[in-house]
Amino acid sequence: MFKKFRQCLIFLSLFLSSNVHASMSDQCPSSDYFGGLVSDVCWSCIIPISLFGGLLGDAPDGAYDSFLCSCKDDLGIPMPGFNAGFFQPDQILELSNVPYCSPTLGGVQLSSDYVHIANSSHNKDTINSFAARVESEPLVQMHYNYLANPIMKMMNVLMIPECDKSPGVVDLDIMFMSPLTIEWYDDMLSMLLQPDAIAFANPIGAAACMVDCGETMVRGKASERNWHCAGCEGSLYPLTGNATGSSDNPIRTAALLSQRAIAKSHRLGLSPLTMGKDAMCEYVYTPTIPKPQYKMQIAFPFKQSASNQKCCHPLGENWMKYGLGRIAPGGGKDSTIVYNVFRYTDCCIPWLTSMF
Repeated sequence: MFKKFRQCLIFLSLFLSSNVHASMSDQCPSSDYFGGLVSDVCWSCIIPISLFGGLLGDAPDGAYDSFLCSCKDDLGIPMPGFNAGFFQPDQILELSNVPYCSPTLGGVQLSSDYVHIANSSHNKDTINSFAARVESEPLVQMHYNYLANPIMKMMNVLMIPECDKSPGVVDLDIMFMSPLTIEWYDDMLSMLLQPDAIAFANPIGAAACMVDCGETMVRGKASERNWHCAGCEGSLYPLTGNATGSSDNPIRTAALLSQRAIAKSHRLGLSPLTMGKDAMCEYVYTPTIPKPQYKMQIAFPFKQSASNQKCCHPLGENWMKYGLGRIAPGGGKDSTIVYNVFRYTDCCIPWLTSMF
């Protein structure tokens, strides 16, 4: 009798777990990455371009602005050259309500293990009780995958060795996944690991971000000041996947959490500074996010196109300027956003290399 009961219990648990996994998989759509590998990229976003002392467009804040430059060779001898700078679409950022969901890889779940996610976030209602009372809105939680996408390298376009900031990356590859870190789901733990957040994750710090929002909207590009702000989305901290106040607006939620994901990548040392004098010649670690270094393009579910508006936007831009009508109902498309990430790169091309 007990043996049959145990067998029924095991069968029931397997049946329920398979149904949960199946329902999760149904909410992970495919973005048809390989079908639109070239056509879906906003190529006009590589502008501004700086080359041979000439500048096409308005360079981002903090970019190298001189014609001449020099970098040391292997023997430590300075080699004079000229500056080149442009935006490269070399990363992809996926955000979804489903853990491990990768629309870029065909709408597959890379893992079905949610145990540590549940353990790390089971107290989030208690931890965020004060924020929940202030906002009086439900908590939203999203997960992300950060992928390397060196499309210009794969197409052999503008292949300048000195401008290759990721020399070991030659193809589409996964750099980081948020379900692998516990602090992405726990605000209090994130505060302990990033104590600088205490100075900014408060009403006074959020009020200072209103200035950052206004500056971004007026200038049309992100400012290198107020690195603790997410522009019109308020405070950047804490660097977690929990957001309040935008439960019915996945575009706005993704706009905030995408900036947190990039900031977290810089804090972990996975993303370097790629613009400015120091970054021209060597790897430069920056623990804070250099917002002017990035541009974003919504690639899925409805891509930003240049037909009726700019097809990319700076970090911190008001979501209403680019996000209206870009959500499709059902099938996970109403809770999954994929971005093409553009990084501005400054590089020094030696004169001897350019002549031969």
